[in-house]
Amino acid sequence: MASRASQPWNETNAACASILHGVARSRQASTRAPPATGGCVDHICLNADNADVTFIVKGEHLPAHRIILATRSEYFRALLYGGLKESKQNEITLDIPAKAFQYLMKYIYTGRLSLN
Repeated sequence: MASRASQPWNETNAACASILHGVARSRQASTRAPPATGGCVDHICLNADNADVTFIVKGEHLPAHRIILATRSEYFRALLYGGLKESKQNEITLDIPAKAFQYLMKYIYTGRLSLN
């Protein structure tokens, strides 16, 4: 992974930093860390097989699995199961850069982040 100093700072980098800051704050507030995936769900990340929710991000349709997102992220637990309007929707529109959201999904599903 290239160092931050060698990468141009752009909207995707800023969005990733903001999202990861939120994840870190959420983990500090929580008494448990999300479970490691051990590679068992890596292959279903952004895969439509058995997906039960689709995020529409900058016009891209990105499939996901509610239970995985909710298990690994308090933000998604609140969004998808907390009684918000999104908890009843099969398609959820988000206003963030698509690449940043794809990085976030890969991090949630795998526990690893690579900005290559």
